[in-house]
Amino acid sequence: MKLLALFLLVVSTYGVSAQKTMIRPPKGGGGGTKCSTPSGLSTSNITISSATANWSPVSGAISYNVDYKQSSSSTWINIASGTTSLSWNLLGLPASTSFDWRVRTNCSSGSSGYAQTTFSTLAQVGGGGGGSCNAPTGLSTSPITATSGTATWAPVSGAVSYNLDYKLSTSPDWVTIANGTTSLSWTIGGLSPTTSYDWRVRTNCSSGISSYTQTQFTSGALGSCSAPGGLYASNVASSTATLNWSLVSGAFSYTVQYKPVSSGSWLYATSGTNGTSVNLYSLSANTTYDWRVYASCSLTEVSSYSTGQFTSGSTGTTANVTSPATMENGNRNFTINLFPNPAGDQLNVWREGIQQKADIKVYDLMGKLVLQQGGNNTLTQLNISKLSSGFYLVKVNDGKEIRSAKFIKQ
Repeated sequence: MKLLALFLLVVSTYGVSAQKTMIRPPKGGGGGTKCSTPSGLSTSNITISSATANWSPVSGAISYNVDYKQSSSSTWINIASGTTSLSWNLLGLPASTSFDWRVRTNCSSGSSGYAQTTFSTLAQVGGGGGGSCNAPTGLSTSPITATSGTATWAPVSGAVSYNLDYKLSTSPDWVTIANGTTSLSWTIGGLSPTTSYDWRVRTNCSSGISSYTQTQFTSGALGSCSAPGGLYASNVASSTATLNWSLVSGAFSYTVQYKPVSSGSWLYATSGTNGTSVNLYSLSANTTYDWRVYASCSLTEVSSYSTGQFTSGSTGTTANVTSPATMENGNRNFTINLFPNPAGDQLNVWREGIQQKADIKVYDLMGKLVLQQGGNNTLTQLNISKLSSGFYLVKVNDGKEIRSAKFIKQ
């Protein structure tokens, strides 16, 4: 737009001066499509330690952000950023406590305001009797493999959900693996072969919780699935290394562990990857490490371990390739891990080696896209509660490269 200028020329006997006055058009107010705030907020599956936040779809929405906090606190905690789901599980909550949660819409034109609601977790009912929430019965473990066991129990009348823990029979420490699940079975993965384990389950009711019911099982022996070969370490530096192995015919995933030779405790580098390499980080300099890998050929058949060893570099050394390495799509540091695997209602996608936002897609065995979500953080949680049981493929695309891994929905 051309500006209209008015020039006033003032002439006097003492000289000539010029004054320039510019008349500008008024500033525009802009415009754009309004990004509507979510509605239909509700909180379901409330237990003593968990709840599910739900909301209605918004026309034009690309994704949603979800925060929560104790009602007595002024600090919000972000638990979902850029999710395309219409629900999200809140876990690890204290009993008999009031919570607020809020959700906003992300549109192409911007973000909406927050919609907010409040709920309270259930009170804990003591196990000494008098409560109307009955403990589960009919506990069994089947099938049992060398690295997993599927826990099953009978439905309880009036149950809202169930909590499941497990541990080594020789350990006093329980590990919670299902918090507020509505399933009547759960696969316990990542086990050591021929090892005794305990698991326990309790009922969550609207009136409170039941006592635990407990049982025990022993994992199976290693099967006839071929063990991985061609083990070597590459890109070895003072604090990092890449572990590599050869592809096993018929294998759908691999599990890798490592430890300093002086330690008796193995650490998991990855569980359930379908690649043939994994990166290690935060190693100690000038330290010799043992590592081992086994293949999973089916839910009931795994290989024996193949073992290797390497020594990290001195402090400050950069990557030194000790054996030929096959590059995978350029950036070797870009890796993904899926856990738990098998998974119940929620799957965690852990990304390493990239900082930018990534696109996460889930496909069934027919190649059909069944779930898509953006990931802004290293850890992204996927709500897979609506998926049918079976095998799925996750693909993570950072705009330059794609990594994929398989998981089992139980």
